Amino acid sequence: MDPQLDEIIPQSSKDSLGREGFDLGVALETDHAAKEAPVVDGPRWGKANQHMDQHAAMLVRELAWLKVVLNARIESYFNDSHALLSDFPAPALIADSRLGKLIEQHQLTAPQRIVLSIALATEVQLDLLDILQTKNSLYDLPYAEFGGVLNQNQGGFSPSLQTATFILAGADCYQTLQAKQLLSADGVLFRQDILRQDSANTDTNSNQIPLKLNTHCRDHLLFGRDINPEYCPDFPAKALTTDQDWQDLVLPQSTESHLQDLMLWLKHHRTLNNDWGSHSAGTGYKALFYGPPGTGKTFTASLLAKRLALPIYRIDLSQIVSKFIGETEKNLEKIFLRAENQQWILFFDEADALFSKRSGVSNSNDRHANQETAYLLQRIESCQNLVILASNLKENIDEAFLRRFQSIVHFPRPEPAQRLDLWRKGFSPQADISHVDLDDLSAKYRLTGAEINSVIRYASLKAIDRNSTVIEMRDLVTAIKREKSKQGVYTNAAQ
Repeated sequence: MDPQLDEIIPQSSKDSLGREGFDLGVALETDHAAKEAPVVDGPRWGKANQHMDQHAAMLVRELAWLKVVLNARIESYFNDSHALLSDFPAPALIADSRLGKLIEQHQLTAPQRIVLSIALATEVQLDLLDILQTKNSLYDLPYAEFGGVLNQNQGGFSPSLQTATFILAGADCYQTLQAKQLLSADGVLFRQDILRQDSANTDTNSNQIPLKLNTHCRDHLLFGRDINPEYCPDFPAKALTTDQDWQDLVLPQSTESHLQDLMLWLKHHRTLNNDWGSHSAGTGYKALFYGPPGTGKTFTASLLAKRLALPIYRIDLSQIVSKFIGETEKNLEKIFLRAENQQWILFFDEADALFSKRSGVSNSNDRHANQETAYLLQRIESCQNLVILASNLKENIDEAFLRRFQSIVHFPRPEPAQRLDLWRKGFSPQADISHVDLDDLSAKYRLTGAEINSVIRYASLKAIDRNSTVIEMRDLVTAIKREKSKQGVYTNAAQ
């Protein structure tokens, strides 16, 4: 270390700049086969950690690397010398670790990994950043270049976006501009919800914005909890789940056949693209589910996701469609960017609101609507995910969209045999249906699956209210009349 540093840096900080920080040792070995926990020498990680699991081991590697880079940056700053991040190669990934998988999934670069490591250090090794509390002896103030904010709750230093910029770029103007771009709101770390979105507030000076992990990402990396994005203005979507299984679904054979084709793609598209090198596989998979309300479109989408162990998100179109020009496209872009590189299924219910037929151009509103549709065409086509659109009528969907669907699946009203199956499966095992003629109900009333479930729920509640388990035919007929009245039908005949 330059002798001049003795007059600038406190002794405690100089101790943390010891030369051992520049020897990554076992922590940064590039043996890609290394899946066992590494032995990391140094004051923080001693031999007691020899048997840590792969998740902690990967975290240790990244933090050891961050310490080397940080120490190099501090020394080059006070020596007025030049240090490049490329001089300190990133550690090899431990493939089975949560952190390693996250880095691989999002193809994070070395600078992005450094920023992620800074945020991780605030969770598990805050003292690693203590050197950045060094004060300028001339003014008895912290160095502005180091960034950071005083954390009253933790009683210590919290890094800011400026902190990350300094560690990545030092005093190099060109590198600083690149770092600023990496830390912008549309950068992958914010776009994929790895860092907290409030950290990307562009209305505040970067010196004042703390660098923090998104809560879900933190819980996943540290505790192994699944990352599930929450409903928010930037992601107006909710996860669809179901406690039921595939055998609870009642569909005609033609519909099931189309669904099998869809599942074939979900199971084998990576093999087709990667191992077979087929360009015909295209990007993503687009499917249209159409049919009357209550015929099982949403339920089927949930079961598909459950069978394949994939998250599925139902997009809230009421929060997407905007009367202001360009806002709908912006809202949709946020959805697609969040889903990028994720194995998510996107489910657009009542898709007519977005994907309806284009009209003739008679005014500026028509022109904007057609531009919006053109944007959707391009964005849907480039999306890598499985995208499912649900509509009551196929005729409502623009023909240009229809040509881009790999599957168009019809969900018709159930036939009598299917209705009988729905009636039988709908009742609780506790219910006594010995007084109910299910064959007559199935033949007489053209109900959808959702309507049958509603009728069963009403009759079951009436039985419970009588302190009985017996389902009465009169309660079922009353409920059926109520369901039909919602459609403006007032008759006992088959409809």
